[in-house]
Amino acid sequence: MLPVQTDSSAKVLIVDDTKTIVQILTMILKKEGFEVFTASSGEEAIELLQNISVDTILLDIQMGKGIDGFETCKILKHNSKTKDIPIIFLTAFDDLETKLRGFEVGGVDFVAKSFDKTEILTRVKNQTKLFKLQNSLKSGLAYIRAILDAQKHFIAIFDSRLNLENYNRSFEQAFDPQPDFRINSKLMQYDGYHSVQNDEMIFELLSNGGDFKSLIKGLDGIYAFELTQAEVLNETKKILTISDITAHETAKRQELELLKYQERYHNTQQQDAFRKQKKIIKDEVSHLFKNGWLFDSYYKPLDILSGDTLGAIKLTEDRYLFYIVDAMGKGLSASVTSIQSTSFINNSIERAIEHSDFSLDAIVRSFCHFIQKQLLEDELLCVAFMDFDIKSESMRIANYGMPPILIEKNNEIESIKPNNPPIMSFLATDAIDEVSLSNISKIAMYSDGLNESPTKDGKPYSRHIEADFKNSVLMRQFLRTFEGKVSKLDDDMTLIFISTISSKEDIYSKKIEIDSKLSDVIWLNKEIEQMLDQIEINERDSSEALLVFSELLMNAFEHGALNLSPAEKQRLIEEDSYEEFLAKIDSSRVIKKIEVELTVSKTKIGRLMLEIGIKDPGSGFEFSEALKTIYVEENDKYSGRGVWMANDITDGIFFSETGNKTTFFKTIRLKK
Repeated sequence: MLPVQTDSSAKVLIVDDTKTIVQILTMILKKEGFEVFTASSGEEAIELLQNISVDTILLDIQMGKGIDGFETCKILKHNSKTKDIPIIFLTAFDDLETKLRGFEVGGVDFVAKSFDKTEILTRVKNQTKLFKLQNSLKSGLAYIRAILDAQKHFIAIFDSRLNLENYNRSFEQAFDPQPDFRINSKLMQYDGYHSVQNDEMIFELLSNGGDFKSLIKGLDGIYAFELTQAEVLNETKKILTISDITAHETAKRQELELLKYQERYHNTQQQDAFRKQKKIIKDEVSHLFKNGWLFDSYYKPLDILSGDTLGAIKLTEDRYLFYIVDAMGKGLSASVTSIQSTSFINNSIERAIEHSDFSLDAIVRSFCHFIQKQLLEDELLCVAFMDFDIKSESMRIANYGMPPILIEKNNEIESIKPNNPPIMSFLATDAIDEVSLSNISKIAMYSDGLNESPTKDGKPYSRHIEADFKNSVLMRQFLRTFEGKVSKLDDDMTLIFISTISSKEDIYSKKIEIDSKLSDVIWLNKEIEQMLDQIEINERDSSEALLVFSELLMNAFEHGALNLSPAEKQRLIEEDSYEEFLAKIDSSRVIKKIEVELTVSKTKIGRLMLEIGIKDPGSGFEFSEALKTIYVEENDKYSGRGVWMANDITDGIFFSETGNKTTFFKTIRLKK
């Protein structure tokens, strides 16, 4: 591909098979004066680098076809022309195993696919500057380095015919060179490295950028060989530097083994804990969009063993129960109390639903009676219940020592304070208050891990919570503001966020219906792109919105129109037959309809909000379980990653109760 021309000599190669990501990165780098080259696969990048030179490579780890980023990196690091070019991996993951693999194959850094301009530019500029500096040092200071390192390393100077000309004292003591000295005669093979037959092979290997480590006869330890060249009196000298890396190699191996062991152990414990967590936590309502209400939740344990849990349970068609449990303290004791509480509440609610006799009063009284017997004398338990009834437009609240519940009513923020003290082994009351939902547009129920989190100035976040709540329409907007002010979490954090965006002024609205054919899906992507361009949404917001829309539209096409299950899609991708399947499917089925509605509106806090709803003709799916699998279990399969990505870069993704309509919201800015 042709480069994007700039005035700078700094050159960057972007390797990614996602066109939108390449466009975003190219735009960011081009504006900073970089000359940008692009490739859509590892093979294309390898071929391109035979004809051009670059200063940094941005390399995607997972690409749809051909070799992945890790294999591409390994090949480049074994090529003398490209081995020193710094490679920054582009990744959507932040786990230790991925980073270890990346560093093992020769990567120098990672950039998350969050499109943070400052992070991308800082990392690329740092690596480019370092690469140029290293090249300068290698070419201009090689001979000086040999002199400066004489006392630390074994250093020898050879002529162009590999005759030994000079060496330092350390080299002499180690090798005792005689006439016709051949260094190969003093070496023994080191585990995992090349076996060389003569000196010519050693120098050829090093000249081609190979990595060579060896044992030396008569000496203990492991040694690394490095070759540099210097022009002395118009003659090329080969400077061989041999370093004792025994301590480094030993420590590296031990550290790597320890990290792998710790990671395996941690992953095992975490997976077991997450499986138990998924089984206990009953969240049937998060990401639901019903009757204008948007339901969302956030659960962030400080550690595997958490004192916080939550529940969001459907009672009837228009009635839901939400609760948060916060056990005193941290660790195992708090976790046991939390699990006991959650299990009892869920079981009581399940039995009440079965007998169609749910009563918040009865649930609260029976729970207090049960949990009092489980608490230690000095232990207390905080819990908040909210019975949310859309049909009667009311909610009933029983709050035992939890933070005040925030509501926005008539554009003013109000706090509903706890109406009961924390539950203790000797004390439990049963007060329940009823609040009308009339004129309420937002509700936030949370544990003290939110309001007591320290901000960057060391003061509690409670000073900011009401203002940030007022200035946020959706939960993800609120959390982004929170994360920008808080230095770190000191406790488990749980948040249930309910809102409506009915108080808005529509600026642009468009409904489109297409046949569930691949050609129509492709057309609609282009049509939405043109709409966003006509509205003059800025490039970054438009690119991100298109990326999300494309993923969710394909989900509607695959799962709703084609009835393609996640397992079947996974199989087709692994067998590299997914595209062939899509090409054939249109001619062998009844064509259904997909409906899309796009709206741009101005919210009451003055922000522009993009809302796109996609309704497919399928029977829907259990979205709460699917999202729990994605967010709690860190699913590593292809299926579901589109939803994960969509929720990450928007202000929220929500589903109809049947699961066959998906709506996402995104704050947007217009072009300047």
